Amino acid sequence: MNAYELRQEAQRDRLNRAAARATAEASRRFEAADLREERSGIPFGQPVLLGHHSARKHMRVIERAWANGQKGVEAYAASKEYTRRAEAIGSGGISSDDPDAVQKLRDELAGLEACRAFMVNANKLVRKHCRDHAAGVAAIVALSTEHGKPITDAAALRLFVNDPGFGMGFPSCTITNRGANIRRIQKRIDLLMAAHQQANEVLDGAKEPWGIETERGTAKDDYTEQRCIIRFRARLSKDGYTSVRRGGFIWSRTLDAFVRKISNAARYNAARLLASEGGAA
Repeated sequence: MNAYELRQEAQRDRLNRAAARATAEASRRFEAADLREERSGIPFGQPVLLGHHSARKHMRVIERAWANGQKGVEAYAASKEYTRRAEAIGSGGISSDDPDAVQKLRDELAGLEACRAFMVNANKLVRKHCRDHAAGVAAIVALSTEHGKPITDAAALRLFVNDPGFGMGFPSCTITNRGANIRRIQKRIDLLMAAHQQANEVLDGAKEPWGIETERGTAKDDYTEQRCIIRFRARLSKDGYTSVRRGGFIWSRTLDAFVRKISNAARYNAARLLASEGGAA
């Protein structure tokens, strides 16, 4: 595991521990909300005897039970949310923060290119053997084996079914979508390579990092964290905080600053936020 994956595992563990604590809290609250006779001293089904000396105690017991029930529901909902967040870590694709992102994207690109090539060649075989399905199925199965992802005879035979909307073989829109994804991933690889080159130039001292300073605060690129960082000199007002969030920046407790991934858009918004009026109070 690299450092990024270790941070992901640590974050997943923290969320799972928080979910366990919330689950335990929910169980404790639901247990406290249980109006059993041996615990409350009030027989089950006993109505509140208005005017009786026990009425006040009875009402307090009911209020405590209701409050514990509400707290239990909230804790249970929190445990479900923590669990959902833990399961979502790492499921959003390849992050640019991952040091191995370029290699992982190249592996994904190679898989897409191989899949697209198989589809194109399989369609050629479908057209070639459209009258001899047995030979066509054998050729397509052999082709899939060459590409490292063998398919069954039944799956190959389905390619010879003439779909009214798409005809035989793989639909052209599926192949087009594969091509669009290949171009998208290649563009992302090029952007990451350019960003890494720029970061190396800054870290090696060959280039000065971007940064500005105004009366309201400072902003700079931190290539160690791969973040554009804003630090304000004064506490932000509610409207100022809203403007910062709309600019794509979030608060980092680790860096004690507002951060966003390095990009031209991040630099533009940082300069705009430091130049605007009324953000700090």
